[in-house]
Amino acid sequence: RKGLSRSLIGAAVGYARQQKIRALEAYPMIPYNTTVPAPFLWTGILSAFLDNGFRVVRQSGKSRAMVRLEL
Repeated sequence: RKGLSRSLIGAAVGYARQQKIRALEAYPMIPYNTTVPAPFLWTGILSAFLDNGFRVVRQSGKSRAMVRLEL
């Protein structure tokens, strides 16, 4: 899952740069164990966003983060 997510996020970042968008934000999940059901991960996982240059702005509890990428 991470490979596809990472590629899609990378494509979105590339498109945003082409459109001269200044920043992107997202609210990915932080998998808190190895058996998190896929439907809970629909917003993406934190590591896929970090791999694309996003940084954590805020973390809500153990399973949710807000990330941002300045372009």
